[in-house]
Amino acid sequence: MSELSHISLLVVDDEPDMLRGIQRILKLRGFEVVTANSGEEAVEHARLSAPHGILMDIRMPGIDGVEAYRRIREIAPNAFVIFMTAFSTLSEEAQDEGPVTVLSKPLDLDDVCSLIEHAAVNRPVLIVDDDPDFLQSLSRTLHAHGFDVHRARDMDNALAIFEKRPRSLVLLDMKLDDASGLDVLREIKQRNPQALVVQMSGFPEMEPEMKQGLTLSSYAHFMKPFDIDLLVTTMRRAMRDPKKPDQ
Repeated sequence: MSELSHISLLVVDDEPDMLRGIQRILKLRGFEVVTANSGEEAVEHARLSAPHGILMDIRMPGIDGVEAYRRIREIAPNAFVIFMTAFSTLSEEAQDEGPVTVLSKPLDLDDVCSLIEHAAVNRPVLIVDDDPDFLQSLSRTLHAHGFDVHRARDMDNALAIFEKRPRSLVLLDMKLDDASGLDVLREIKQRNPQALVVQMSGFPEMEPEMKQGLTLSSYAHFMKPFDIDLLVTTMRRAMRDPKKPDQ
C-alpha cells in the first residue's frame, strides 16, 4: 500500500455516520481523504482539488451521485469512480456511465481498499482502428491480458466512447478511413489534456505524422506489426506513471 499512499480520494455520502466511518478507515490505510455530504458539494471539491478517485453514494438529496459524477468527469476526467448503494439494483443512468464499479452497502472496507488500489493503476483501453480484423485480434489479446477493452472504427464513435471514458488509454491508428490520426488525437486532447494516447501505424510514411503526434503529447508510438509484450509493458507503465518516459 505504501506506493499508493499518495492517492487522494473524495468520499461522498449524505449519511454523516457513514461518511465519518469511511473517512477514518481510509485514512488509517494511508489514503488522503476529503468528504462531501451532497452531490453539489462533491462537484465543488473536485473543482478545487481534482482527486484521483471518488467513492460516491448514488441516491442523495439534490443532484444524485450519477449526475454529480457526470459533472465531475468534465472537471477531473482522470478521476476514477466507485459508486456505493444500499439498493439491490443499479439505476439505468448509473449503468450508462461507462466503466464504473458499484459496491453494495454495508461496505466491506477491505474490498473497498482493494478496488481503490486496482482502479488507481488500471484504466479502460480504447482501440481506434478501421481494420476490423486487427481490431478484433488486438482486442482479444489485450482482454486476455486483463484489460477492459473498448473498440471504435471511426472518429465519431471513438470520441463518443472517450467522452464517457476519459481516463481511457487510447491505442490510436494514425490513418483512419474517415479522419487523420492527428485530428483524432487533437480532439481527444481537447476533451482530456492528460489523456494517454499510444499511436500505431502500419505505414512507414506515417512516421513524420507520428513524430508530430509526440509533440502533441502522445505517450508513445508503435509501428505494425509490433511486439505485443512490449506494447502491454508500455501500457502498464503508462497507467502506473502517466509521465512520458522521456520527460
